[in-house]
Amino acid sequence: MRSSFGRDVAILPPQEVEAIIVEGGFEIPVQIYQSLLIHAWVSRRASPSPTDIKADRLESQ
Repeated sequence: MRSSFGRDVAILPPQEVEAIIVEGGFEIPVQIYQSLLIHAWVSRRASPSPTDIKADRLESQ
């Protein structure tokens, strides 16, 4: 069982999880829960940039 942790369980530092969430198009997340290896984060979807809005309008035409 111990050998499976290194292979099957991804334990990332909080800074890396935060970066993944932000790169996914969300605002900076807040960690709201932690119990041993379980962490919970909350974040809102980032507002679209003016460039994204313009691109969406062009695609829908």
